[in-house]
Amino acid sequence: MQPPKKYSFIRYLSSKKSVDDRALNRHVLQKLRAVVPVASVDNPLHVLEVGCGIGTMIERMIDWDILTYANYVAIDVDPGNIIESLHRLSYWAEKRDFEFSKNSGQSTLIKMAAGNVSITFHPIDLYDFFEKNKDKQNWNLLIAHAFMDLVHMPATIPCFCKRLKPGGLLYLTLNFDGATILLPVLHDHLDEKIITLYHRSMDERIINGKQAGGSRTGRKLFAQLQSAGAKILAAGSSDWIVYPTEGHYLQDEAYF
Repeated sequence: MQPPKKYSFIRYLSSKKSVDDRALNRHVLQKLRAVVPVASVDNPLHVLEVGCGIGTMIERMIDWDILTYANYVAIDVDPGNIIESLHRLSYWAEKRDFEFSKNSGQSTLIKMAAGNVSITFHPIDLYDFFEKNKDKQNWNLLIAHAFMDLVHMPATIPCFCKRLKPGGLLYLTLNFDGATILLPVLHDHLDEKIITLYHRSMDERIINGKQAGGSRTGRKLFAQLQSAGAKILAAGSSDWIVYPTEGHYLQDEAYF
């Protein structure tokens, strides 16, 4: 693939779906499937996803039989991501013979053979969303995918826990934890410098006056969850591994 003159963040998010699919820890996924409350048309699961990007986790949660009947709220600070989510979901649903209907605003309904998922998108910052819904315990399941290494965990995790219904679940996936390996090594010193600067960019990221994320998020997540009173039901590694086979990358992973 020739390097593009301009990179698209939306295409990057799309290209990494297959990478994420491989990386997501199956032990944790199986535990989630086992403990998610049974839902029905009269008692749907209430799900919140923060930092939803272009909707790939919505696709995944349905494809992987986590969700059957659900009211799903998805928020992202970038309105362009939400517009792309609606386009993608329409095409994705058509390929699976699901009924896809767009309601007023940015709400959709996906009907499958054995369930339906109502999805409402909000182009809003995480903390602004929580401020509008403060003191409400609304959610059976809160999903943050490749997100916790972008936010200030000591402030964010307690907010998550306060918004869960009793017995509610957090599914916090793909959290960076300090290791980047580039192969083949082009130059020992140069490769090491690139990786050091990459990790430093995470450690020195400041948003609204607070450290946002870090290159050791994965290991720090355990203590942060316990400090907020959460019980850890399952944990495991989720490595991104991207490699060519016979000179070609899978799907659009060369762009990733």
